Amino acid sequence: MSNDVEVGSPSAAGVGGGGDLDVRIARELLETARDTGVSLTGPGGLLRQVTKTVLEAALNAELDEHLGYEKGDREEKITMNERNGTSPKTVVTDIGDVRISVPRDREGTFTPLIVPKHARRIE
Repeated sequence: MSNDVEVGSPSAAGVGGGGDLDVRIARELLETARDTGVSLTGPGGLLRQVTKTVLEAALNAELDEHLGYEKGDREEKITMNERNGTSPKTVVTDIGDVRISVPRDREGTFTPLIVPKHARRIE
């Protein structure tokens, strides 16, 4: 039995699979989308927005782990390496293209796992 996690899978992001997503959160998102006229699918749709948010949060968490401190927490900083903005990247997902911001570090040593360098498709 393997412990490998498919890149881009919910388990790779630290989220349980299947029905583990809190139904209340999903309902709130759907209600907000309905109230603001955002469609569920398509460009700018709710699914793409949620995918973008989850991927970017996972990438930022990976960079926190790599650097050893959270963004804005200078007192915990144990390295001279630090954040150095983001780079735009478009990834192809099952719901379509999603444009994300991938964080960078100053020394260029950060290698993301959830959306690997040079990868364009995540599943």
